[in-house]
Amino acid sequence: MERLVSEFAVDPEAIDDWRTLQLLDASFGWERGRLIARFPKKWFQMVSERLSKGFVSDAKVELCLQSLKGKAIRLGRPKELGPGDWLANARREHVRHPFHAIITRENSSTEPFILQIDELHDGTPRWQVPTDLAVAREASDMASVIAHLLAHSTDVVFIDPYFHPKKNKFVRPLRAFCKAAKHPNYATKTFHYHLLKSADWELADFERDCLNELPLVIPTGINVEFHIWSERMGGQSFHDRFICFKEGAISWGHGLDDNPHADGIVNVRLLSKAALQLRQAEFDLQTSPFEFLRCIRVEGRR
Repeated sequence: MERLVSEFAVDPEAIDDWRTLQLLDASFGWERGRLIARFPKKWFQMVSERLSKGFVSDAKVELCLQSLKGKAIRLGRPKELGPGDWLANARREHVRHPFHAIITRENSSTEPFILQIDELHDGTPRWQVPTDLAVAREASDMASVIAHLLAHSTDVVFIDPYFHPKKNKFVRPLRAFCKAAKHPNYATKTFHYHLLKSADWELADFERDCLNELPLVIPTGINVEFHIWSERMGGQSFHDRFICFKEGAISWGHGLDDNPHADGIVNVRLLSKAALQLRQAEFDLQTSPFEFLRCIRVEGRR
């Protein structure tokens, strides 16, 4: 199954001039579906040192590297390199946990997962990645398209006005998201669900249902906070659905509920950094157009 957001390993030695750095900055980003692997942890330091050998202006480099830092991710990659050069390490890491592709300056091999810098264009199939997908409304499929992001995020925001702990169509995806998020490198994680107060239930009843129904759905080590809001008279409506990570946001069509007994699909789409910031502002106590009512915290015990 295809995934949203692809991780590329980029050889620091391949970034040897200002044009290449600009090309990468223009080609990567959450909304483009491509992020650079922080492989190893000091990848940005290695790039900076490589560019300094080419006498590229420090000010220009720093500005571009700051931009690239918002387009990089660490999906459980080793912090340090092992024996051999960067490319040898990247090949070994690709066997252990595949990148979408490895990018280097020159490629004398026929390995399809290795791209040269001059192959980074729309005519290269391996360079093409989806920025939107039609996903079956099955809990497992919904989790699969973002499983790699869930596994390596400590805080994830889910926005759906209609979530309810007594409705299995919402609980099944929650269980699948939690299963995908469990990872031995992270002792604790927090999911934040933002939802709308319904006239069909009282806050006390919703809290009781959360505490009764969900602890054994959620694995130990994952906590879920339910932030309940109401619309203000004449104000903005609470309708759209999203999943938000530190790096960016995903528009999640018509809901975070599944529909296993029909041929339903949900259209999911990567959004820009500006869209992420807008979502964050909408659910910030200081800037939200909605009225905050209550936060209910459920600690996983499964």
